[in-house]
Order: sequence, then C-alpha cells, then structure tokens
Amino acid sequence: MDAKLSLLIVGAAIFALTHHCSAELFGACAADGECTGAGGDANAVCDTGADVDGNCVCASAYKDFGGDCVAKGLGDNCADTSDCAGVSNAECSGTTCACAANFRNDGGSCVCDGQYKMDGVNCVSKGLGDNCADTAECAGVSNAECSGTTCACAANFRNDGGSCVCDGQYKMDGVNCVSKGLGDNCADTADCAGVSNAECSGTTCACAANFRNDGGSCVCDGQYKMDGVNCVSKGLGDTCTANSDCAGVSNAECIGSTCACAGNYRNDGGSCVCDGQYKLDGVNCVSRALGDSCSADGHCAGVTHANCNTNCVCEGQYKVDGAACASKGLNDTCTDDAHCAGVSNAECDTTCQCISGYTASGSLCDSGVSILPSMLLFVCTFAITVFMN
Repeated sequence: MDAKLSLLIVGAAIFALTHHCSAELFGACAADGECTGAGGDANAVCDTGADVDGNCVCASAYKDFGGDCVAKGLGDNCADTSDCAGVSNAECSGTTCACAANFRNDGGSCVCDGQYKMDGVNCVSKGLGDNCADTAECAGVSNAECSGTTCACAANFRNDGGSCVCDGQYKMDGVNCVSKGLGDNCADTADCAGVSNAECSGTTCACAANFRNDGGSCVCDGQYKMDGVNCVSKGLGDTCTANSDCAGVSNAECIGSTCACAGNYRNDGGSCVCDGQYKLDGVNCVSRALGDSCSADGHCAGVTHANCNTNCVCEGQYKVDGAACASKGLNDTCTDDAHCAGVSNAECDTTCQCISGYTASGSLCDSGVSILPSMLLFVCTFAITVFMN
C-alpha cells in the first residue's frame, strides 16, 4: 500500500470519527454534547423535538449569525427574559428583547433613561444636584427643574432633605407655591414679603404699624397717608372722614372732608396754634386778658374797650375794673380830655375833673345852681296872685 492510499484511509477515519462525535448547526445529533464539541458551537443544543435524530440549534438566549451562535440583542425574538440575558438590563417584552423599565436602548446597550441614574445595577430617579439636560430628567423630584445642567428646586421652592418644599414666604396651593398672605403662618417678616407693608407678628403675617388689612392688602390706617412706601400721619389739608383721621396734628379736626385747625386755632406751618386773640391755657385756647402780650389791637378783642400796647390794656377813656374795662370817672388819671368822656362836663387836668361852672356831685358834674331860691320865688309869686284875687 503506497503512502497516498494510507493518508486517504486515515483522513476518512478521522472524518468519520469527528462527524460521529460532533455536529455543526442544523446537523443531526442525539445529545447536546454532539453540538458543542470540536467543530460544534459552545452555545448550541440538540433539538430533538423536530425529528427522531434531532438537530443542533442555538440555545434560546442565542441566535444563528453566519453559522455561529451569538447572544440575542435588543429587538430579537424571545420567549422569556432569560432569552435576553446577553444584554444587561434587558427583558422579554411580549416576544421581543427590550430594555427594562427606566432603561433605554443606546446603540444596543441598555442605559438609564434621562430622568434616571445608575445606582449599582439599578436605575433610580435622579435627585437634586444630579446632572440634567432638560427639566424632564428631574421629574423624579416633584417641583424640580433643570437649572443650567443640574436638577434644582423650581422658583418659590427650596431643597429640604432632597425634596422641594415651598420656600419660607410661600405656601402650597394645590401643586403650586403661592405667596403667603395675611393670616398665614410665619417665622420672620421675610415670610410675609408677598404682601407689601406686612410683618410677622408672633407667628402670623399681619399689617405693620400704621397699616390695616383691606381685603388682603395693607393700606394706611385712617389717620395716616402713604408717603412713598411708608404711612405717615395726615396733616392739615389732607382728606378725612372723622376727627380721628386728623389726630396726627394737635388741635385739628375734620371739617367737611379736610383736616383743619379747630375753632380758636390757626394753621402755622402745619401746626395748629392759638389764633391772634387767643392764648394757650394748658391744652385749650382762651381769649387774651388784660395784661397778656399782644402785637395787634385785634389780639385784645376778647376784652371790650381794650387795645394793644405790647400788652392788652384798656383804651384811653377806660380803666381796669377787674378783668374788664370800665369808663373812667372823676379823679381817675388821664392825659387827654377824651379820656374823661365817660363823665358829662368833665375834662382832663391830670385827673378827670368837672369843667368850670360845674361841681362834683357824686360821680357827676353839677352846674352848681341851687333850686331853693327859685322854689321860694315861685311860692311867693303864687301866694300874692291868690291874695290879690
């Protein structure tokens, strides 16, 4: 036997032996080992369900790819999730391998979806401080948004241990944070900033001093008016509805609908001072009296027949009589005849005296002619006439 023939016999024997011990895909087989040995595929199994001899096919988690068994990928057919084990975090959805919940297909791999991040082997919702590209990626935290490239609490909310809660000056209204109003709880005045001119009084938002609650807004109380951002006392000339509205000015009252000085007072640069003929007596304006200072005759009008000579004094023909001015009488001092006009037939001679031909008779000036001789002449004449008849 020559050498060539010997080689042919040996080759045939080897082929027969290997063909009997292992089989290629779709080749006949009787057991799995015949599909995984030399010349077979480590991921093949012997499928005996199709016929008696059986055939080598890829295991359920694998598929035929050019005669080789390769792991199934996303989109391949499956019967259960174990068929998709070749892709981490994939599952059998219906009859197709797909990424599990919270994962997405990224070039055949399952990576965490936008709003999730990898936590070991699981995808968990992103939290405050995690990276983001848009607000949807921060959806795992209520009331969060993507600020720049980071998940953060939206406007009016603050981070409270990883959750977004209403900031101090806001309160929850359904799903939104709205400004706190009068009557809401507070810890400091900043919590009440949603209402102008409000402050935290105790633990409740209330209007600040000089303001009052008008339908949820703080407006100036009756006796005050708005001056820029502050309530200041109303002054003379400001509108009013009651005397109390004018309380910022002493001795003012509401006259008509305007703050004005009360009776006996006048406006002196925004203050109410006693009018000319009056003086302040404690808290009231009273008429000036004799001896009170003055600068015009009108200031002494409270005393009849008085005029001003630095102080209120009686006019020339009058003299002080208690708190009043009375006409001068005989023997009162004078400097002019007019000062004695209160006594008929009197003149001034340092003091008021009766003029020549008149004599003082009590408080009057008498002519000095006696009536007794006239009466005697009348009686005698009457008697003679009667006798002669």
